[in-house]
Amino acid sequence: MTRAVTPLALFPLLALLSGCVNSWQSGYVASSSLAPAAPASGPIELRGMPAEDVLKAPPPDGCERIGYSEFVSSAGPELDRLQEFGQKLGATTIYWGRTFAQLSQETDYRADYYPSTSTTTITSPDGSKTTVHTNDGGTQYVPHVRTDAWYRYVAAFYRKRP
Repeated sequence: MTRAVTPLALFPLLALLSGCVNSWQSGYVASSSLAPAAPASGPIELRGMPAEDVLKAPPPDGCERIGYSEFVSSAGPELDRLQEFGQKLGATTIYWGRTFAQLSQETDYRADYYPSTSTTTITSPDGSKTTVHTNDGGTQYVPHVRTDAWYRYVAAFYRKRP
């Protein structure tokens, strides 16, 4: 007996194997005049600075800029992914920084069930009293506000001149 595997069943496996997107790589723009370099084998120097200074700062001595990366995110990217990408480019130094971009708010409404118990006393025409307990409840929709802070990330990649 042969069973077919649907593409939908493979999706979780493919998502797991593909890993997360490297934002540093997604936002990369290469300097057009430079030939590609071999991947760097040594350590890469990371220099943090204000984001507005990253692209204006003079290059390190004896280095040329091979490209830059720029993106906006509400989730902070990992610096080891920055170094990993820099090594693939052949970078020896990376200037990087971030600056606040904006706040965003998203409101959704969540159902909130609240139980309620009521007691009612009923008096009959003959004067006898009967107590009735009612368990009731309801659903109330409560606003839930989520606020995200977005940051602009910038990195400039440099390598030693040949």
